[in-house]
Amino acid sequence: MAADAVSGGKVHVNGQRVKPAHGVRVGDCLTITRAGFQFECAVLRLPDRRGSAPLAQACYAETDAARAAREKYIEAAKLASAFAPRSLERPDKHGRRELRRLRGRD
Repeated sequence: MAADAVSGGKVHVNGQRVKPAHGVRVGDCLTITRAGFQFECAVLRLPDRRGSAPLAQACYAETDAARAAREKYIEAAKLASAFAPRSLERPDKHGRRELRRLRGRD
């Protein structure tokens, strides 16, 4: 998924579009385009090996502007979901497929 995101132009390193094989160094600024906002972070250190999420989170620091944009997006999404029409019953198999298609997940 990460390689697809980089190939699709959703990841920039220091403001430049990169290829999936591009290396990341300490001090680089990553900009990752997500649905509705951009996640920006600075690379603090590189892990020795692949590990758990808490270990990975210790390797980067999110910028204050990105944190504010993410929180604003989450608040807007919560507000929008509060006013979304809801069915009184759970959708069946065909209804779930239709919902996934409408949301662009299928």
